Amino acid sequence: MILLADIGGTNARFAWADGAGGHGPPTILPVAAHASLADAMLAATGGSRPELALVALPGPVQGDHALLTNSHWGMIRAADLPAARCLLFNDLQAQAHLLPDHPARHLAGGEGDPAAPRLLANCGTGLGVALWVPGAGAIPTEAGHASLAGATAEEDALIAALRARFGHASAERALCGPGLRTLQEWVGDRAEALFLDLLAGHLGSLALATGARGGVYLAGNICNARAEALAAPAFHARFTAKGRFAPWLSALPLRLITLAEPGLAALAGLASACASTANPPDAPAPSGR
Repeated sequence: MILLADIGGTNARFAWADGAGGHGPPTILPVAAHASLADAMLAATGGSRPELALVALPGPVQGDHALLTNSHWGMIRAADLPAARCLLFNDLQAQAHLLPDHPARHLAGGEGDPAAPRLLANCGTGLGVALWVPGAGAIPTEAGHASLAGATAEEDALIAALRARFGHASAERALCGPGLRTLQEWVGDRAEALFLDLLAGHLGSLALATGARGGVYLAGNICNARAEALAAPAFHARFTAKGRFAPWLSALPLRLITLAEPGLAALAGLASACASTANPPDAPAPSGR
């Protein structure tokens, strides 16, 4: 009885691991309809208490607790959740386990270096980013909160407006679902083109900063809905537009994970690791009550 819980800022997804590396049908609950993660877990399981819960959370995880960035659920503690044992993961840290083996759609670029780090980004209620490093595994980051940089006067003006509203113009303020809605309010029909340009530029900067010569991967519903735009030459041109390092970036593959539920799929793979080891890769010490 292993429960998989992929928690977002808008929806929480739950499924039972099937024991064969997959999962059963997901139960999707709106975060706003539940006072806490514990309440949502009880609703998803019909009140039953799993032996183990693997929980992916959108925020920094420190051992057996995590602070959610874009949710009224706030601080999550493993000991407060209705399961005999709980393992907490950053959500993109969990999804990064898909990168070594799971097929992904090639969008642009070269084949990359399989021995080098790979970068994963998921635009949802926030902007999540993680790395897969051969020999080290999945490494969570908070690169979605790095400062956004513009390349045109229009983008600079937009970033100034974001700074005026929020104090800090992080990438997440524009490159997520709520961010896209903000762009639509401010610039109307230009929002989609600006979103794609800023996303491509930010990904190029992150690839340079992390040495992600193994490739840059995108995941989630927002990116999958724009698959053709992500595969277009204009997106790749903006991704590589880093002056003298354009050729370096051109050699990197851009890829799209097309799974409908990448978070649950990744957690299902980690559940399989639990069957053969005391803890799955990259997991903190287990906690529970």
